[in-house]
Amino acid sequence: MNNLPRFIFYLTGLLIISGAFTLLTSDLLTKVNNGTILGTVLFFFFGLIYMNMVTISSRRFMRRLEGAT
Repeated sequence: MNNLPRFIFYLTGLLIISGAFTLLTSDLLTKVNNGTILGTVLFFFFGLIYMNMVTISSRRFMRRLEGAT
């Protein structure tokens, strides 16, 4: 439980960044529902962005751990 404050810090940071990204690109979210090629490309774009956010924050969290978990 030594890492609980750090976990909460990284989790809230991830939620704030993903929320800001969603708000900034909210106009594009309606185009994701289209069955067109643009909608598919935007779907993969959003998936890559969110996947990278989680991957980067989890790697940083694990790299900064002290000792075995």
